[in-house]
Amino acid sequence: MIKDEICIVCLIKGYAGKYHNSLVKEISSNFGTNDLSQRIPPHVTIKSPFFTKNINEIEEVIYDFSKKLKKSSFNLEGFDHFRKNVIFINVIANDYIINIARNLMELLRKIKGITFSEYEDKQIHYHATIAYCESEKIFNAIWSYLSNKRPEYNVYFNNITILKKVKDKWKIHKEFDIG
Repeated sequence: MIKDEICIVCLIKGYAGKYHNSLVKEISSNFGTNDLSQRIPPHVTIKSPFFTKNINEIEEVIYDFSKKLKKSSFNLEGFDHFRKNVIFINVIANDYIINIARNLMELLRKIKGITFSEYEDKQIHYHATIAYCESEKIFNAIWSYLSNKRPEYNVYFNNITILKKVKDKWKIHKEFDIG
């Protein structure tokens, strides 16, 4: 049986999603980074990529889980980075959303064969990646470029979505509405 590589996210839609995509394209064009908008939709990761043989079981868990939830909102606000190679828009999540993610992770841990990274066992820093930098020089140039930009968007946490990797692109496999 073939294993699918998937990840679980909340899609960023509306004006915030359009802003995210346009900023990614702008940075890619100006600094030669990979255009992430061509490889993955705007999102906030709930569960980082992993391989599974049984995507149906994961779909069932998320479907049952999402039916019990109400939509909530979070903010996309300002920029930050991991080391000097990942630049992102900050996600300011409320306790309700943080608990949704924790509870979903606990349900996923019960499914045989799903792996978790060391970062998923800690307090996760939710974010919306806009660039991967291959050198400190590129990082510094992008960071300087972003210094006069101040994104502020209120976004609904109204979906839990399974993305599936097809060749080198992440495609929406199944979206579960909340609220």
